[in-house]
Amino acid sequence: MKAGNRSWIVATVLTVLVVAIGAGSASALSPEITVKASKHKSGPFTHDLQHLNIPLDAKKTVYWQVKNKSDLDLELSFDDAATGGNPDGFRISWFKGRKNVSSDVKGTGYDFPLKAHKRKLFAAVVRHNSTGVPGFCLGGQASGAIVFSDSSYFTVNDNDCG
Repeated sequence: MKAGNRSWIVATVLTVLVVAIGAGSASALSPEITVKASKHKSGPFTHDLQHLNIPLDAKKTVYWQVKNKSDLDLELSFDDAATGGNPDGFRISWFKGRKNVSSDVKGTGYDFPLKAHKRKLFAAVVRHNSTGVPGFCLGGQASGAIVFSDSSYFTVNDNDCG
């Protein structure tokens, strides 16, 4: 084998190693989480925008699943993704299990631990109490100090969420 060919092979192998190590480091620095929503507690959960119709004087419960896809235990925060608390004419109550966490979710966020490769479920009960805004975007978002945030949304009463 000629020296030029060996140099090219060594350079290629080194490049592949640097890219592989860099990719591993990047994922270690930013563990992946996903937030998906569903109209049903048992799913299916999706990241796609979903439509939710709530007639006047009715209520519906919707769900968000936060999943830790990394090998690290994480400290996360779950918030209402700029839903804005209670849009005019609606009341939203947030739950983690049976615990009402509305004040935290609508505020700075509900803090919770999430073990590696595990998931947690959050629910929102949305009541349409009176006429007010025709619709709004209802979002749930998880974030943490070392992770990129992720969120999922419902468009309530045909709001365009744009």
